[in-house]
Amino acid sequence: MNPILSKDALKFLDLVSPEPDEILLEMESLAKERNFPTVGPRAGMAIELLTILSRATKAFEFGSGFGYSAYWIARGLPPGGSVAQPRSASRGKGSSASQGT
Repeated sequence: MNPILSKDALKFLDLVSPEPDEILLEMESLAKERNFPTVGPRAGMAIELLTILSRATKAFEFGSGFGYSAYWIARGLPPGGSVAQPRSASRGKGSSASQGT
């Protein structure tokens, strides 16, 4: 059981989850290949929803990976929004998704 999200919240996220696009599939494949943990699509959807609800136009994502969380933040930003990342985190395949939406 997820200690943060209820079963109903998880069911909701499963129902509204979009089909993964090419960028997301590539990042998930890279994570699997490198045995690198990600927040996963359910938490990603929650991150996107929280970004939308916050009405943010800019975000700073200090991750240790290759842009997976930044991808979900970028999805929640309005057109023209942007996600800033430290240089070390912006080298991955998914970082292009976070370079302005």
